Amino acid sequence: PDVTRCVPENCETTFDIKDLKDWIRILKIAMAVSTDSYPSNTCRLDINAGFVVLVSTGLNSKFETDLVTTLAKGNLKSISFSAKYLHDVLVFFKDSDVNVVTMGFNTALSPIRLTTDKDVLAVLSPVRA
Repeated sequence: PDVTRCVPENCETTFDIKDLKDWIRILKIAMAVSTDSYPSNTCRLDINAGFVVLVSTGLNSKFETDLVTTLAKGNLKSISFSAKYLHDVLVFFKDSDVNVVTMGFNTALSPIRLTTDKDVLAVLSPVRA
């Protein structure tokens, strides 16, 4: 199959992640909160006026926190995905001595593109919220 069609060339909504350790720590908390939700480990990013907020909801609990990013731009308001999958990708990037990850997407259901300052690419599938 032509896998290049699965990777968005350009993204309307993008932001840079510079503190990978903090994001990994926060995603661990999000996974713990959402283990009893369906689908498991699902969380949501809300983007508004340059701010990025991670929201994770379980059956009896909710976790919400602001995330440190730079250059947040675009008009997509939110996207849901597996916290575990993003966690695993960011751990791989951190272990590869990556300094900056650019996260981008076009719609709430289009693939999430993650690129690094070391020219590494990862793609995550979003989850219907």
